[in-house]
Amino acid sequence: MMGNRIRPATALDVPFLSVAPVVRLQLDLVQQLLLPHHPLYTVLGSWLPWGEPSCLLVCDGEPGLLACAQAAGLSGMPGWGVRYLAVWRGGLGATHALWKQLLLGLSAEAGRRGVLRLLAFLPTEEHLVPFQEAGFLPYSEEILLRWGGDESDHPGPMPVLRPVESAHLWAIHQLYQALTPPRVQQIEGRTSDSWWPRRGEEAWVWQEEQVYAYLRRRRGTRGIVLDLLVDPACRREAQAVMAHGLVRVRPPVHLVLRSYQGELVEVARRLGFRPYAEQILLGKLLAVPALQRQPVVVPGAERQFGAAPTTPIAGQV
Repeated sequence: MMGNRIRPATALDVPFLSVAPVVRLQLDLVQQLLLPHHPLYTVLGSWLPWGEPSCLLVCDGEPGLLACAQAAGLSGMPGWGVRYLAVWRGGLGATHALWKQLLLGLSAEAGRRGVLRLLAFLPTEEHLVPFQEAGFLPYSEEILLRWGGDESDHPGPMPVLRPVESAHLWAIHQLYQALTPPRVQQIEGRTSDSWWPRRGEEAWVWQEEQVYAYLRRRRGTRGIVLDLLVDPACRREAQAVMAHGLVRVRPPVHLVLRSYQGELVEVARRLGFRPYAEQILLGKLLAVPALQRQPVVVPGAERQFGAAPTTPIAGQV
């Protein structure tokens, strides 16, 4: 690997990046459902000010361009997510070595831009090693279930769900904090604003004395994605809350749950959801270099205040 050079992609790399790689890894299955990865969009997105901030690095070697890695801003969470890795030469061992170099390069570039965390949602354990060697640590797992329009059990009386308003955000965040392990909260760094629906999204809450459930529906190019938070005391109503996300939509619909929400999997099965995929959630907290601030000299300050006395003045107690 000696002699390889990590650098940002340029316009001259576009023709080569358009060639099908020998090995490629598309991360974040949920993002793939919403907006599948496209090499040209990735290249342009790293230069043009559209969508989330993006960074594309390539690895140059003796035979030419060897590999690339792309990261982009995360919707609803601070930090970047690794989206895409590819290699054009070499076997699995060489591939992992190149990807480790690129992941370290992404970490350095993210830190340089003031980004505090780098996440990676990995759909297969086959490529876990380069992430671990680059300092990423597993912090949870994500379960995707798919609904294809199958008949299901009647969900029973449906609680009244209201569209999310700004006044709900803090209560939703409190529900999230009560359900989510502290380690997950620390790595992801969510704030109350992350629960506000963005363009192409809808969100509802079930609220009486407090918020008992939160449901978000996102429309993507490959179907609908549902995200769900339910108070443990209200599991009996969870099926009805899920069913609200299936109203007036066409399949497929994908429900996203975390490993610590495993008890909701059986509830989803009763509605006709079936296991679709799983992914490992990896995170890396970054150290951002602090800029040394030069002292500001105020003209006349020395004459105005003088030096602090080190001994008592005679005659004063």
